[in-house]
Amino acid sequence: PPPSISHSSSPEGTGGIKERKKRKRKLVQKNISDLNIRKQIKDIVINLLFNDKRKDINKKKQKKTLTAFNKTSSSYMMHCVTNAYPINLIIIQSMYDNVYNDLKLIPIIEYDLRKILHYVNIVFQFISLTLRVSTDRLSRANIQIITLAMLYAMTLGYSYNNIVLFPQDRFLAHALPERRDLDIIGIDKKHITKGNTFIEYIYAEAFSKHFTLDELQIKMTDIDDNAEPLMRPANYRKNKR
Repeated sequence: PPPSISHSSSPEGTGGIKERKKRKRKLVQKNISDLNIRKQIKDIVINLLFNDKRKDINKKKQKKTLTAFNKTSSSYMMHCVTNAYPINLIIIQSMYDNVYNDLKLIPIIEYDLRKILHYVNIVFQFISLTLRVSTDRLSRANIQIITLAMLYAMTLGYSYNNIVLFPQDRFLAHALPERRDLDIIGIDKKHITKGNTFIEYIYAEAFSKHFTLDELQIKMTDIDDNAEPLMRPANYRKNKR
């Protein structure tokens, strides 16, 4: 005879309810984890683009440039005095122009949440790929080096095996501090080198596992005005009409 079937008072049975609750807990935990990662990326983007110490970077550049001009012009004037030559103001002006033409100040940018979330979304795409490729758990330090490396890689664009995986971002090329100035805003430029190595490793692994080009390429589209906010809470629900 066929085995008897015991009917539970619940349509799903106790096991089904427990499994559903377990899946729900995992989903909530994943949402919280994703939000934490996005928050860490966001903090790094803000530090790079909107830190008040960017002004200190410009002051350092201006001071260095002025020192170079004073040194060059003083040397020229001393030579003129020593040899009883007249001081040529046109030559001094030329020295000034040559020195200050090389002065590249970084722009002081107004806080722009839309732009911040745009870059958070881009970096998060790569981190999502990383979590699919590697079984290693991402630490806060790893998220930092990935974010820094990706933002600086975007100043030129990035390709692997002659395939463009994300194109050049002209805004970042113009706005990011030079690497040698990163210590002023509390960032170790060596993190970028480590991040570059990590990015290359992840793409090599992804190619070896036959990920599709669509899975590998970073989507550079800007945030849609009608899109849901990236930083919504984990328990966010749309209002049903």
